[in-house]
Amino acid sequence: MPLQNQIKDVLKRLKEKYEDLKPTKPDEINTEDKFVIPLLDCLGYPVYSHDLVERRYLANKRKPYSKGSTDAGRVDFAIKDEVTKEPKIFIECKRLDSSLDDGPTGNTPVDQTKSYFDLNISVDFAILTNGYEYRIYSDLDNPNSLDSKPFKEFNLNNYSQDDIKILELISKGYDVEKVKKFARDSFDKRDLLTYLSENLTENPCLEFIKFLSKEVFGDRKSKNVKKTQSLLPFAIKELMFSQERAIECPKKQEICSTVPKDDAINVFDIKELSYIKPEYIIFENQKEDMTNWRDVLEYLMKKLLDRDVAGISQLHAKSISTQRKWRDSRDIGHGYYIEANKSAKDIISVLKKSLSHLNLKDALYLSIRHTKTLKQ
Repeated sequence: MPLQNQIKDVLKRLKEKYEDLKPTKPDEINTEDKFVIPLLDCLGYPVYSHDLVERRYLANKRKPYSKGSTDAGRVDFAIKDEVTKEPKIFIECKRLDSSLDDGPTGNTPVDQTKSYFDLNISVDFAILTNGYEYRIYSDLDNPNSLDSKPFKEFNLNNYSQDDIKILELISKGYDVEKVKKFARDSFDKRDLLTYLSENLTENPCLEFIKFLSKEVFGDRKSKNVKKTQSLLPFAIKELMFSQERAIECPKKQEICSTVPKDDAINVFDIKELSYIKPEYIIFENQKEDMTNWRDVLEYLMKKLLDRDVAGISQLHAKSISTQRKWRDSRDIGHGYYIEANKSAKDIISVLKKSLSHLNLKDALYLSIRHTKTLKQ
C-alpha cells in the first residue's frame, strides 16, 4: 500500500482513538504512546530502537538540574541520523487536548520547543503536538533558529492531502532540501492567500486597486483608479456567486465521465435497500473506499455541512445536535454531531434530502454489493 494511503489510514484510526480517549483525559505519557508512536511507526521510524528514536533526549544541556524533575531540558522524542546518531527531528508532546499556546511568558510549549531546537544545530524539523493538533516547524527565516510559525499545522478532524504529503516527505530517509522547499512553498502560498483574502473584499488596499487599474484599464490615472474602486466590490460578489453556482451545479457529463458505469450508480437511482453494503463512493469526482454506511454518512455530512451549516442542521434537526447524545455520535464539524446508528435505508434518505437541498443530485455515486441473496 502506498505510504500516503497508510498515513491516511493511521490518521483515521487516531481520530477514532481520540474520540474514545478524550473523555478519560490521558496524561502526557499515554498521549505519546497512543498517538505519537503509531504515527512514527507508520513513517518508518524504529520506535523501539533507542539508538534511532530516543525518548527524553537531553536537548538542553545547559538546563540546571531541578530536584525532583528528571525531565529538565529533555525533549520527548529525538529521531536520529542512522549514521551519525545526531538528532534530526524533535517532537514535543503535551497531554491530550491541552493548549499548545498557553503558558507562562517565555515558557509556552512553542517557547520550550524553540529552546530545544535552537541549541541543536543538527536538527532539521520540530513537531509540536497534543495528540489532536500537529504543528511542524523548521528554520526557514534564520538558520538554526526555529521559525515563529509552523509551516504546516492540522488536526485529526481537519487535514488535507497537503498535510498527508508533508508527513510522507518527513518519513524515514527524508530529503531535507525537498522538505524545506515544500515548507517554503507552504509559507508563500499562505502569504498569497492572506493577501488575496484581505484584498478580495469591499475594502481592498489602494495599491491593489492601482494594480488592477493598470492591468485592466491600461494605466493608474485617477479616473481609472476610481472606476476600479467603484466596480471592484460588485465584480468580487459576481465572481463569488459564479463560483458558488459552479460548486452547487456541477456539469452532469463531467461527473459521469469519471464514474465507472458498471460499478457505481447515482444515489438517487438506488432502489433496493435491503442487505446492501457500500464498496466505494464517488463524490464530485473524488473516489473514497468505504465499506461501512456509518463512515459514508460521517464523511459526506462533513462535506455537505461545510456548504450550508444552518440549512443542513435545520433539515435534520432530529439527528444532528451540538451535543454527543447518541450511542454512535459522529463529529461532522462546525460543532455538530450526527446520529450514525441508522439503517442503510435511513442513511441514504438523509443523504438524498441533503443533496436535494444543495442542488447536488448528480454529485454522489456509490458502488454497492449485496450481502445476502434476496428472495424473489
